[in-house]
Amino acid sequence: MRSRIAIFLVIVQSVLLLAHLFIYETWTAFFTVPGLPGIWYLQATLTLLSVSFVTASLLAWRYSHPLVSLFYKISALWLGVLSFCFLAACSCWVVYDTARMFRLHLERRHLAMALFGSALLVSCYGVVNAAWTRVRRVSVKLPNLPASWRGRVAALVSDTHLGHVRGYWFMRRLVAMLTRLRPDIVFIGGDMYDGTADDNYRLADP
Repeated sequence: MRSRIAIFLVIVQSVLLLAHLFIYETWTAFFTVPGLPGIWYLQATLTLLSVSFVTASLLAWRYSHPLVSLFYKISALWLGVLSFCFLAACSCWVVYDTARMFRLHLERRHLAMALFGSALLVSCYGVVNAAWTRVRRVSVKLPNLPASWRGRVAALVSDTHLGHVRGYWFMRRLVAMLTRLRPDIVFIGGDMYDGTADDNYRLADP
C-alpha cells in the first residue's frame, strides 16, 4: 500500500512540475527572455510553488497546526490559480500560432499579459464564488407522498469539506443559515470532512 501511495505522489508531483515548467517556458517565450537579470526569482518561486501542494497535503494529513493550515490554504489557492494559468499558457500558443497561420501580427508580450491577466481575474472570481454559500430552493413533487409531509421543507447540505480550509466558524455560519430557513429535516449528503488532520468533533459541534 505504501508503495502505491508513493507512486501516486510521484505521478502527481511530476504532473505539477511539468505544468509549472510549461508555464515558465511560455512566460519567458512570450514576455521576457531567460537571460534577463532577476529571472531566477521567477524560477525559484515556481519551483517552490510546484512542490507546495503535495508537501502541504502530507503535512495537513498528519498535523493540525495553525501554520500548517495557513500553508495548506496558500498551496490550495495556488493550485486553483495554476489551473487557470496553465490554460492561459496553452491559449498563448494556440492564439499566437493561429494568428501566424492567417498572417496576423500579434505582439507576444501583450498577448501573454492579456491571457495571464485574465487567468488571475478568473482566479479571483473563483475564490469569491467558493466563499459565497448560496441557498437554492427547489420545489419537489413526489407521488404518494404522505399527507403529513406535504408542504414540508427539507434542507440538503453537501460538500462542506471541513478541515484546514473550512473550519468551525464556517460551520457556525452554515448552521445559522439553516436555522433561518427553519427546515423540517436536514440531509447531509456527504464529503463532510476534507480528510486532513483536525479535531473533527469540534468542527462538527455546531
